[in-house]
Amino acid sequence: MKGQELDVAVVGASMAGLMAATHLPKNLNIAIFDPRKTIGYPFRCSGFINKKSFDEFNLPKRAIQNGIRFLRVVHCNQHILFDTEGIAGYVTERPMIEEELVAGIEKNGVDVRLGEGVKEIDGNSISTRKGIYSAKYIIGADGAGSIVRNSLGIKNPSTTLAVQYEFEGEFEPGEAIIHVAEESMPYHLWVIPINEHVARIGKRR
Repeated sequence: MKGQELDVAVVGASMAGLMAATHLPKNLNIAIFDPRKTIGYPFRCSGFINKKSFDEFNLPKRAIQNGIRFLRVVHCNQHILFDTEGIAGYVTERPMIEEELVAGIEKNGVDVRLGEGVKEIDGNSISTRKGIYSAKYIIGADGAGSIVRNSLGIKNPSTTLAVQYEFEGEFEPGEAIIHVAEESMPYHLWVIPINEHVARIGKRR
């Protein structure tokens, strides 16, 4: 593949990169590069997508696991409950969305190169473990430690550690909860219910 010429190279094959490729003109020679071998994994987010974005981008309804109407914000001993008077957004199975996006862009001729991470970018030249490419345009969708950002001399932003697990319990399925950081608990905590018995619970310092 040495010297392959592309119109657009997209670095990163999660939601941002896949959506970018979905909306590019179909007559371009496009390739997406990602070091992961399986699309959608590891699953690193709550899966919540607001309803306006979900509808605007015509995302697959089969990926919806739950609808959220209420948001409860907790700080110290105070609670504020926001009611959107309708579904504000959906808890989704993100890997399913990403798999469907890949299937759609591959039908349009986009080359999705999983297991081929970008090692270096020098101007319009892209080096991976499997080859060297040149691209007229490069889209950086490769997260906080972006190789694309580094290649432009832009400092990466500071990052925070976050963890999330799925827990069984009793949950109000239409209500998401956010605990705002305070002195005795120096991190944010969120509870995103998948249904009344399972929720994604995570925290970020």
